[in-house]
Amino acid sequence: DRRARPARPSRASPVHAATPPHTNPTMAPEAVKKSPVGIVADLPAQKKKPSEIRAEKNEATREEGNALFKAGNVTAAAAKYTECIDSDPQDALSLANRAECYLRARQFHLALRDADAARAADPAKPKALYKRAMALNGLGRYPEAVKTLKELLAVEPEDAAAKNALAECEMLTQQAFMGDYNMPALLFGRLAMSFRRCADYVGPVAVAPIPEKGRGVVVTKDVKAGDLLCVSSPLAVAPLRAGAEMALIQGLVAAAARAPADMKLISCLPVESDAAKAGEAPVPDLALFRKHLSKGDETFPDPMPSQETFARHCAAVVKTAAVRNATSVGVYALPSFVNHGCAPNACKVVIGHTLFLRAARDMQKGEEVVMKYFEVTSPEPERAALAKRFGIDACACQRCKLERVGEAEAAA
Repeated sequence: DRRARPARPSRASPVHAATPPHTNPTMAPEAVKKSPVGIVADLPAQKKKPSEIRAEKNEATREEGNALFKAGNVTAAAAKYTECIDSDPQDALSLANRAECYLRARQFHLALRDADAARAADPAKPKALYKRAMALNGLGRYPEAVKTLKELLAVEPEDAAAKNALAECEMLTQQAFMGDYNMPALLFGRLAMSFRRCADYVGPVAVAPIPEKGRGVVVTKDVKAGDLLCVSSPLAVAPLRAGAEMALIQGLVAAAARAPADMKLISCLPVESDAAKAGEAPVPDLALFRKHLSKGDETFPDPMPSQETFARHCAAVVKTAAVRNATSVGVYALPSFVNHGCAPNACKVVIGHTLFLRAARDMQKGEEVVMKYFEVTSPEPERAALAKRFGIDACACQRCKLERVGEAEAAA
């Protein structure tokens, strides 16, 4: 049959041209125009988990803290890190960063607490070990700092900062236990800047009751001239100029606020009082002066003394115990108990701000250690006038007693 048949639609027919491949011809035109990606984008967004939201917020807050830290505002930076830690107590990065802020503020006991918490939160990251070592170093607990740095170098053997810190802490440990100081290097500046700090050292001395003087320092064994008796860094120091007394008081208050051990130490320092004159003031334990042996269990007193009361005590300490040098004046813990003598058997040398006290002559066990507070080459009446400026009504040293007897006999 040659009758005409309907033509088959070609591949280019309007029906096929209007229908893209892999689409459903029954879909609405607006849906057909969209790609699969667009369809997925229109799906409802999945809600973030609370932990993810908290992590994002903490990250933003931590970055704010980092910016403040770089600008030198460590107090504000620590506050930002604290926000992160309050939100997530296991935020190891924020704990380590806040520990660094406390190190810069010399609040070493707080830095140690945060470094330990950061290490516990993320033991895989050794960053907190360095913070811990620096906090222990600042607290004077050098053997523990050495142990921590060796632990760090076991996992990070090429850490240059840790290597330098280990060398310094080993040197400070040797000083604190043995009194082994490289004096020529200290005197002539041959040590690197980071090594010019000295550890405190307590030699063959102890604080003891002294008749007519209250408390003083005695040798606990026979010593030879030149023997090192003690080394002390200042609790507070100020340039020798107008306003030095107030600067020292403020320095003592600040030191006590930073560390419980320093508050306890400052609280026992000598002040001129009726109890001290009568010899009734308590004798401090030498463990207070040996921070390298501390177990880190010091706490602030409860209740805390009022700021006004403690400031008055610090003022009395400065008046009684401040030691003057050529260009500065400072309060030194153990040397503050050494009484004045016009015939001194000990002499002090100050290098930087560190005080070295050595025997000026041979001394027998139990003998009191005395040093001069002022120039003692003048006659007794002139020395007596100078002594009153230091709160000494009448010098009780053997030389002054003998000279007063001689003057009385000469007058008679």
